[in-house]
Amino acid sequence: MIGVPVASMMTDPLPDTVSAWARTALEDTLAVLVAGTRTPLYEAVLTAARHHPGPVPAIGTSTTTSPLWAAHLGAVAASALDFDDGHYRGGGIHAGSTVVPVLLAAAGDVTVGELLRGMVAGYEVALRAGFLNSPGRTGGGYRASGYAATIGAAAALAAVRGNVPTVISAAVRTAFAHAPHSRMTSSASRESIGWAAASAVAAVELAENGFGTEATDTRHRAPAGATPFEQSEDAPVTGSLGREFWCVETYVKPWPCCRAAHAMLEALLPFSGRDIARVDVDVVPGAVGLDLTEPVNLSEAQYALPWLAALTLLRGPAGLSSLSERDFAAPDIVDLASRVRLRPGRAASANGGYPSRVVVLMNDGTSFERTVDDTLGSATRPLSPEALDHKLRQALGSRLDASTIETLRATLDQPDAPIDGLLRLLTT
Repeated sequence: MIGVPVASMMTDPLPDTVSAWARTALEDTLAVLVAGTRTPLYEAVLTAARHHPGPVPAIGTSTTTSPLWAAHLGAVAASALDFDDGHYRGGGIHAGSTVVPVLLAAAGDVTVGELLRGMVAGYEVALRAGFLNSPGRTGGGYRASGYAATIGAAAALAAVRGNVPTVISAAVRTAFAHAPHSRMTSSASRESIGWAAASAVAAVELAENGFGTEATDTRHRAPAGATPFEQSEDAPVTGSLGREFWCVETYVKPWPCCRAAHAMLEALLPFSGRDIARVDVDVVPGAVGLDLTEPVNLSEAQYALPWLAALTLLRGPAGLSSLSERDFAAPDIVDLASRVRLRPGRAASANGGYPSRVVVLMNDGTSFERTVDDTLGSATRPLSPEALDHKLRQALGSRLDASTIETLRATLDQPDAPIDGLLRLLTT
């Protein structure tokens, strides 16, 4: 029963490395969430949430709404800039942008320490759910982040709310049955991450009211049926839950765009400001279709590899740090982007990442080649404390003053602090 190891993660000692990871990951997710509240995507969902009154604050506003819609809003904000963390082994999914907003919106009167434990449990379940569904797959069987993240967030929320293992298991089974099966068919859907958060809250509320806990469900009949956790023969994946922690392998993004672009961008940075005729980029096969040269909005720009390459070469790191609407149709960027060619020339790296090789041809006829296999921000190439601090202050500074940022960081260091204090800071 999956509820047993999930419940145990709320009480058993966690390895120091896991606790330290959780503290950093929570801070990073809160930062990108706050920054994401300034996007048109967040404003659109906020308009809908205002029709559903409730007690939970909508971050960055004076609006309050229901737990379900607050979770939806938080997840949209945390993923809107494509700055949220991710994990290769779970199929490239983003667990944090669903798990953390769900806990903030619906956990109730809990502490920062309990939030961190629930977050670890949520990541561990989500990453395994993603792996069991489609390990290493990017084709027709691939399901985007929202699918696995729903399952992890439901497990986390059910555990943090103090439910017994049978109810946690029911919430997980129900989440498997109702998780969005979206593929990346619409940039606005953001891999169904917003809907994933809402579905997770609903799954827990259903389980707490008896849905999926009746005796017939133990024989995998209606309403939810068996899950891959119960069907899998891969014991190292399912049996290691609560004993081996995949979450520490999570990558953190240095730039707000698709992770498949990051190795390419890092390889191109030394050539910023040079007189360039053409760029050939070898990427993993699944990234070849991300060949847009003139995006019309932020969601498109985050996945437009030729445009991102041209932006990097013409604007440097400053252009990457905050994608700007004024640059979407900038003639110089669009012109150079039209001379960037993507080729399916790289296999996924050993850890499942997205390596890249660039060949840069200068107008004087010289050419240069550079390869990045292990992308900056991975578990083996983590961002420096200075880089993490810069990202935090840049993201939070879009809404919070310096004093509030320091208070927020200090609160995260207090395991017994109530999370309603966090919410007050985030809605300042």
